[in-house]
Amino acid sequence: GRVLIRAMGWEGYHLSLFDCDDTCYTDRETFEQWQKDGMEHVECYDDFTVGDILHRKGSKAIWEHDLGDSWRHTLRVVENKPLAFSAHEVTLNKAKGACPPEDCGGVCGNADLIDIMADPSHPEYEEYKEWLGHKLEPGRTNIAKARKAIKNYLNGGMAEYIRLPAK
Repeated sequence: GRVLIRAMGWEGYHLSLFDCDDTCYTDRETFEQWQKDGMEHVECYDDFTVGDILHRKGSKAIWEHDLGDSWRHTLRVVENKPLAFSAHEVTLNKAKGACPPEDCGGVCGNADLIDIMADPSHPEYEEYKEWLGHKLEPGRTNIAKARKAIKNYLNGGMAEYIRLPAK
């Protein structure tokens, strides 16, 4: 989840979870709270690799980030090859479209943001321009920026949090 968050251009200060085969995988704190509350079929995603959860061709999971905005993504294994690699070799192969800004209000909020930023005469244009801090390009993928964010995250000492398959 941490690498996916960086690829999206987000900071990751919201709850993320994976839903796969009727099991919910989430962060340690949420996992412990949900277990204490009696929730079944919940695991801590720090105890698993992506390969543990999505282990065969056709496997899929729903990744949801920020349960308030509800950004839902389907992750699906399209090819399954045994690999031996290090965390520093993780990269983004391709992407389509621009990622919405974190905290923009979900699908509806993002649509409003796109409309507002396309109209400099809109009363909220300047406020949103300042909040964004950059030009909004909803149809443009900046794959180089996403790859750099992943690399910086992994090289910034976070690689120890990613448990990869044994060589």
